[in-house]
Amino acid sequence: MDSRAAVKRALEAALSTPRSSGLVVWLAGAWGSGKTHLWREVSAELKKNSVRTAYVSLFGLASIAEVKNAIWNESLLSRVSENSKKKQVLGWFGNLIPEAMKLADNAIGFDLLSRTLDVVRLLPEGTVVCLDDLERVSDAIRVEDILGLAGFLA
Repeated sequence: MDSRAAVKRALEAALSTPRSSGLVVWLAGAWGSGKTHLWREVSAELKKNSVRTAYVSLFGLASIAEVKNAIWNESLLSRVSENSKKKQVLGWFGNLIPEAMKLADNAIGFDLLSRTLDVVRLLPEGTVVCLDDLERVSDAIRVEDILGLAGFLA
C-alpha cells in the first residue's frame, strides 16, 4: 500500500470512529501534493454515508468571522447539487444570517448578536469541517486563531 492510500485509510478510520467529543486532524504536505484531492475523495465517501461536510479554503479570507461564515454556508450547501436553484437560495440565505446579525449589532451599538449567536454554533451535530490552505491564510488572520477555531469546532 502506498503512503497516500495509507493516509486515506487512516483518515477514514479516524472519521468513522465513534467518540464523545470532536476530532482535529491535520494533513501536512508540500503544496500540490494532493491533500485537497484526498479530502475530496474522503468527503465523497462521507456524503454517501449521509455525513454532512463543509470544505473551506482559507485562501483569500480576511477574518475569523469570514471563515465561520464560509463554514456555515458550506454546511448548508454540502447536500445540494451543484447547479440547482436551491443551492443559490441557500447560499443567499446562509450569507443573510451573519449580515442580519451585523446590522442588528450596528443598530444597538455593540457586538451582542455576532458574539453570542455565533453561526458555527448552528452547525448540525456531526458535521465534518475541512479547513484547507492554512499555509496561504491572510496575514490578517493569526494561525493561532484558526487553530483555536478548529479546537472549538471539535
